[in-house]
Parts: sequence; C-alpha cells; structure tokens
Amino acid sequence: MKKNYISLFFFILVLAGINSQAQWTTATLSSNRVFMAAAAGGDKAIFAGGIGLISVPPPVFDMYTMSTGNWTNGQISHARTSMAGTSAGSKIFFGGGADDNILSVWDNVDMYDCTTGAWSLMHLSVARTKLAAASAGSKVLFAGGTFDVNGLTFNTVDIYDTLTQAWSTASLSVARYSLAGAGAGTKVLFAGGKNLAGTLYNTVDIYDVVSGTWTTDSLSEARSNCSAVSYGDKIYIAGGINSSNSQSKRIDIYDVVTATWTIDSLTMARANMGASVVNGFAIFAG
Repeated sequence: MKKNYISLFFFILVLAGINSQAQWTTATLSSNRVFMAAAAGGDKAIFAGGIGLISVPPPVFDMYTMSTGNWTNGQISHARTSMAGTSAGSKIFFGGGADDNILSVWDNVDMYDCTTGAWSLMHLSVARTKLAAASAGSKVLFAGGTFDVNGLTFNTVDIYDTLTQAWSTASLSVARYSLAGAGAGTKVLFAGGKNLAGTLYNTVDIYDVVSGTWTTDSLSEARSNCSAVSYGDKIYIAGGINSSNSQSKRIDIYDVVTATWTIDSLTMARANMGASVVNGFAIFAG
C-alpha cells in the first residue's frame, strides 16, 4: 500500500510540472469498486464495471464530460469485472469480463457513442475475461483472455471495424491472458501475458490495420500484468510480473515506423499500473 501512495505522489508531481496552472479536483464514483475498465473518447471518460467489498459486482458506469465538468452514471449490459476498454474516434468500447459471484464469463461488448450519447450492445466470438483491447484507425481489437473456471485460455482476437460495423476474427500466436495492448499509427500491439499454468510470455503480436497482416516479436523480458500506452509513433510496455515472480522495472519501447525496440526503466518496480499520455508525457502511476 505504501508503494501505491508513493507512486501517486510522483504522478501528482509530474502533472504539476506539466502545467503549473493546473489544479486537482475530486469527485465520488457512484459506488466503491476495483478492477474497473476505463477508456476515453471525444470529451468523455468512462469508468465501467468493477467490484466492491462484497462479491456481487454492480452493473454500473461513471462518465465524466470534460466540456461541462459534469459526472453522470448508469448501467452497462451486465455486471462484471476485468473487462478491456478502448476507444476509436467517437466510440468507446468495453468488452468481456467476469461475474465471479455466479462463476460466469461474458462475451458482451458495451459501446458508447459520444456523438449520439447512446449505448449499444455487441458480442465477442468467445466469452472471456482478463483480455486486452487496443485500437488504431477504424479497427478495434479484443485479444486473448481466459475462462479460468473451465481451465481455458484463448488466442482469439475479435476485430471490429467502426466504418463497416463488421466483425472479424484472428488469432494470437500464443494463447494467454493478463497481456497488454496499445495502438499507434497503423499498428496494434499485444505484449506479454501468461497461461493458467503460470508460464510467462515475452511474445508480442503486431497487427497492421491497413494490410490486415500479423507479425510477431519479443519483449526483452517475459512478464504479465504490464501496462501499455502509446504516444506518436511509439508504444510503451511498462512494468509487470516477471519470471522470478517479482515486479519489474522494465519498459520496452516499440517504434511502429522503424519496427525497432529500445529499453528503459521505471523508477520503481511495480505491476498493474494506470497509464496515460498528456502533453507529450507518458505517465505510469500506482
């Protein structure tokens, strides 16, 4: 717990350095919960799903509108945790997830249209949780995941095209869950992860949204529970749990234009961080 507070303190200092005129405000979500999914599109940021102190997850979302500074809340299609969230253009997506209270895993994809203010429901080809989501151009991808109650791990990738509104499927090179995903330029990257036996992977699957082709590469260190974010032509895969079952400081940086990697380090080894980009800063917190 102490490390989380320290990391958040550094996060605040970084933001303060970005804009000395910036101010912090606070708000209260509609319910206390963890294991939420978050994504932003247009002037909206949505925090969906999750679970509180009891074992029954609430079917809720909380949405912040930047232009008005207002918070609203409502319900997603089904209560669940460990969804994957991403956005493309004016549309925000939350896919998969689990309701451990009833030992159920879901194929639901809740999509919010920031232009119309309407929610719609779609479905993945396979129900799964602890998957990853990322987007580039008009393509939104949901990759990997697990249905651990049935002892299953998936290499399934569901691809949604926001222009044609059509779904297609593909496969990762290795079935795994707790992987990280991010997109930059014309590439979407899924990195790391593990299987139910605890085997960690350094595998990187890279999808070109223009050609529709896949290639593979490798992280410098096998690990799961990484955090991924992109800025410009670069994708950053940071932290995670490595093969010695320790938290990692490693940052693998992939340049989507040159298809080359560089390596850097976090100031402190940790996993399951929050990640975002603002004003040219890639920020990893918690």
